Amino acid sequence: MNSQNARGTEALESLIDRYQFVVRRVGPDTFRLWSVELPNVFAHGQSLDEAYGKLREASLAVLLEMQGAHIELPMPSRDRGISGGKREMQVNVRLSKAEKEKLEAVCRQLGFDGLSQLFREAALGCSTPMEVKPVGSEYCQ
Repeated sequence: MNSQNARGTEALESLIDRYQFVVRRVGPDTFRLWSVELPNVFAHGQSLDEAYGKLREASLAVLLEMQGAHIELPMPSRDRGISGGKREMQVNVRLSKAEKEKLEAVCRQLGFDGLSQLFREAALGCSTPMEVKPVGSEYCQ
């Protein structure tokens, strides 16, 4: 690898250091991680360190591919505040009790702390297009 490529890789690794990752223990010896900024990049490992190492490798590969295709790289979510990060507006959504319970269950399954985090990250958290899959008809009755 030449020195220019090494510097480019170091810059991408520095960017990955600022990304946020979601950790899920999916078994006694299995961890699943994914990136908030790169939601379609996943990794599994028998230890947290193994899964994290695999996720960093996969994230670097995706960023290198995006860079090569001249696609804008996702900014770290912590750097993406609206109005300098200050939240000054409130949005109210009226739901039935059943809808709220279903949404909260989906939040937990996806690794979000609550509805606010789901709304912010799912709608505002990615600068690249995400594949959106329907949750299922039971959520839309």
